[in-house]
Amino acid sequence: MYECYFKMNSAEKRQIDLRFAECREAADWFKIWRMS
Repeated sequence: MYECYFKMNSAEKRQIDLRFAECREAADWFKIWRMS
């Protein structure tokens, strides 16, 4: 799920964010964790 998410373009990510708004906090944490 996450691997595909990070390969998507911004427009696709916005659609995912609208659909999984409740999961955005976890996704943000995961993004920070991957970059650290």
